[in-house]
Amino acid sequence: TISLNMEETEIEDVPLYDFQKEAVAKLKEHFVDQDKHSGILVMPTGSGKSRTATTFLIEEMISQGYQVLWIAHRHMLIDQAADCFYRFAGLSKIKNPKIKNYRISCISGEHLSCSQAINSEVVVASIASICRNKAHLKRILGKKVVIVVDEAHHTFAPTYREVISFVGKARKNTKLLGLTATPVRANEKDSMTLLNLYGNTVVYSASMSDLIAK
Repeated sequence: TISLNMEETEIEDVPLYDFQKEAVAKLKEHFVDQDKHSGILVMPTGSGKSRTATTFLIEEMISQGYQVLWIAHRHMLIDQAADCFYRFAGLSKIKNPKIKNYRISCISGEHLSCSQAINSEVVVASIASICRNKAHLKRILGKKVVIVVDEAHHTFAPTYREVISFVGKARKNTKLLGLTATPVRANEKDSMTLLNLYGNTVVYSASMSDLIAK
C-alpha cells in the first residue's frame, strides 16, 4: 500500500485529447450530476481508456469520498491502472482541496494478498484474489464504492458477477463502470446481456475509425 501526503502532492496537468475530455464530461454527467449507478465506457485499444477513466475517478469520485475498486484479470493491467492513480493523485484536490487520505493498494498473486490489504481510497485487484477472499474484501471496503471492471466483457464470468453482487449488498452506495473496446459480442444475445449488466447504458463511445479521421 502506498500512502500519499496530499499536502505535498501537486496537481499535475493531465493532457487529454478532445475525445477524452468529452468522455470525462459524459462520465461526470452520468455518475455525478444524474447520480446513475452503472454504465459502460467504450474506447478503442490504445485510445487511453485508463487515463480517461482514472482522470474522472480521481477528480470526481475519490475527491467526494468514493473508494475505487478497480478489477482486472492480468497483472500488467493492475500495474498500469495503479500507475495512473499514483501519477494523477493531485487531481483529487481540484474539487476537494482539503482531501487528506489517498492510499493505493494492489491485490494479486504478485502484490498484496487480500488479507494483507488495508482500507484504501484505491484498490486495484485481480478478480481471482478478491473473489476467494470476500471476508477480507468486505473488511477493506469503503463506505461508498465505485467498481471498475477493466475489459468489461469479463463481467460474463461468474466470479465477476459474484464480486459485484457481493459489494453491492455490502455497500448500498455502489456504482459500476465497465471499460471496453469491444462491447459487441459474438452474437446479439451476448451483446444485450453485457449491456444489461451495465444498466443498458453506454455512457460514451468512440470508434477507431472516428478517432483516426480526427
